[in-house]
This record gives sequence, C-alpha cells and structure tokens, in this order.
Amino acid sequence: MLFAVVAMFGFGTYALAPVHTEEDPVPEADLQAEVKLTGESVCLPHKNPGEMQTMECAYGLQVDDKYYALDLGSFIMDFQTGETVNIEGTFVPLEALSSDQWQKYDIEGIVTVTAIMN
Repeated sequence: MLFAVVAMFGFGTYALAPVHTEEDPVPEADLQAEVKLTGESVCLPHKNPGEMQTMECAYGLQVDDKYYALDLGSFIMDFQTGETVNIEGTFVPLEALSSDQWQKYDIEGIVTVTAIMN
C-alpha cells in the first residue's frame, strides 16, 4: 500500500511539473542601450497638439525627425532650445518605460544622460 501511495505522489508531482517547449515565449532582451546622440535641444512636442496642454517644457533632443526625452539626473545644464547638443547616455524605448508620464509626448524614448559634450 505504501508503495502505491509513493508511486502516485511521485507521478502526480511529475505530471504537474512545468513542461517547456520551443513554442514557449523567449524572454525579452534587455531594451536598454548605450547611445551617443547629437541634435538640437527642444521642448518635446505633444502627440496630440490640439488637446489642452500646459506651458511646461519637457527637455528633449531632436535628431533628424526623431525626438528623445532627456533625463539629466544630477547634470546642471543651461537648457536653451535651438542649440546643438552632444550627449551620451542610456536609451530606453518608450514602450519599455513603466511610467505613463512620457506617453503624451511624440518621442522614441528617454535617454538618461551620463555625459554632455560641447
């Protein structure tokens, strides 16, 4: 009788163990990347310019026809729109951000700035 209980318990444990197949989703790759960007300092454009907006200026960088939000962290920068800026930092695409605060801007993502070069 004890053998039968052990055999059933062992079989039940085996049957409940997760089975991985090739169809299981592959974990997402790390979406952060180190970047060096040169562009024009801008106030970020809103996705829907016709909606009511505040007068804040969210610091950004325009590179060609793409916009990037800038997280300056502890950097002190005399931010003037229209200047050419060279930055280095860690880029995170918009869809990987956990905060909704950036969803209102027409951006590719956010760059956490690690260096500002002139």
